Amino acid sequence: MLRTAPLLLLLALSAGCASVSVSPVSSAQQSGAARMAAAGDHLQAARAWAAAAADSRGAARDHAWLMSAEQYLLAGDPSAARQAFAQVTPRRLSGSDLARHDLLAAGFLADDGAHDQALARLSAPASTVPADLRTRWHTLRADLLERSGR
Repeated sequence: MLRTAPLLLLLALSAGCASVSVSPVSSAQQSGAARMAAAGDHLQAARAWAAAAADSRGAARDHAWLMSAEQYLLAGDPSAARQAFAQVTPRRLSGSDLARHDLLAAGFLADDGAHDQALARLSAPASTVPADLRTRWHTLRADLLERSGR
């Protein structure tokens, strides 16, 4: 029995992973949304990411909602950004999406006046923050430290 225990554990873990369905965001949807964002049309990019989220499941859906929330913020619509952000299941995120999620969450907390909680979201070492998010991470963190008198 002890010899088969690791095999049974491996089978149970792999079966659990197989039950998570992921429908990736199509590359056409992703590149279209990225083009709109690069052109500065953040509102249309946000809508494109939201449409991609509606067509996706699992981690791909959460990535698309996260990107939609970020684009709504850049478009100046924090209410829509919060609605998109509320659709994200953080446990399904990985890599730079986790850092992006923490950055957006910290921004929302800061806007709500919860500076200490926002700072806690930005507690990762700066070296672990993806390069494309690092400037925003440092700016928000510095602002929060200043607001809290540190």
